Amino acid sequence: MTLDPTNKTNHNTPEENMSEFKKWTPTDAQREVLLALKEESEKFEPPQTRPNVEQFCRDYATFSAGKFSKIMDVLDVKRDRSYFDDVKNPEALMDELADWLDKLPAMRLAREKRTGLKLHKLSKFRAVAVAVRECVNAVSADRVVKYICPTGGSKTTLGHYLQAEFKNELAVALVESREAWRPATRDQRQRAKFTVLLDIAGAFGLRNVDRSQGVPGIEDELIKYCTQTKRLLFIDEAEFFSAYALNLVKLLLNKSRVIIVIACTPRAHAKWNSWYADEADQISRRTHAVVSVSADDLHEDVIKHTIADAALFFPTGQFANADASLKYIVEQAWTFGHYDTIARLAKLLEKTTGAERQEVEDAVGKALKQMAKERAGSLRRATT
Repeated sequence: MTLDPTNKTNHNTPEENMSEFKKWTPTDAQREVLLALKEESEKFEPPQTRPNVEQFCRDYATFSAGKFSKIMDVLDVKRDRSYFDDVKNPEALMDELADWLDKLPAMRLAREKRTGLKLHKLSKFRAVAVAVRECVNAVSADRVVKYICPTGGSKTTLGHYLQAEFKNELAVALVESREAWRPATRDQRQRAKFTVLLDIAGAFGLRNVDRSQGVPGIEDELIKYCTQTKRLLFIDEAEFFSAYALNLVKLLLNKSRVIIVIACTPRAHAKWNSWYADEADQISRRTHAVVSVSADDLHEDVIKHTIADAALFFPTGQFANADASLKYIVEQAWTFGHYDTIARLAKLLEKTTGAERQEVEDAVGKALKQMAKERAGSLRRATT
């Protein structure tokens, strides 16, 4: 029988096929990245007493511990294959891992801050959560919830609260607006646009976004990502909004199902409504709810809820006269610092039980001093 030389059928034996396979191996620089990630995975954080790779991946990775283990197999010279041999682009995977390694210190710091936070279910937080749930099945673009509060209004804590509240319902991403979002000069506009896009993409977990596709290409990638599942984007410190940042918010609302919570101070909100009136009007038109924290909260029909919020920071038996002390604390905190002032008071009084009025007033004065906001003679000493 004569074999057709044009026949491309592989007649090699399995042993011959295996001999042709060459395991993917990292360069020296790539090996350093992999070894550094392995070292990071072997660190342990309280309350852990030994390395826990599964916990490491749950806290910091976008994939499972099983996949991480397969990736690390490439370091084992005794193994014939690794995860890199089963992907189309091993170099792109390495770029993603290098980017993850660069971000790990910031991710650890963020987790440390979250661990130390006491996520009290404040009435304002619950109001935001209710508004978010009302937006989940909205068919219109009206899916913005604004949280407007002065310094100390727990904007950042709200983000972590929403992350915990919706962990089983929505994919929650937190991003902090920064000065680079707003171009200082005309020639910085393009750079500012890239910064906004890449910050939001990073918050969503989209690593190694291809900048060569330009601003429209990255926008398309974000839109596609936000249509795949229901997502919540929390934007903190929105005082650095630019016209483009506002337009991007509008675009994401129009083209996807993302829900966006914007947290900022009243002054910042007024600024971008004044500076970028047309763009800000578009966001206002798409706003489902506004939750605010201000001195206006102290009128009679609301103050009881504010006092109830303040009570969450203190254990039972903290005060000799709880009603009077909490009312006084709220009055003083709402002159400056709000929830931050209350949290400081809770720390100052944590070793005290049955605190008398003078102890409470002294603690308030000390808390304001810590924030360099002591106003001599300004403390309102309401009658008991």
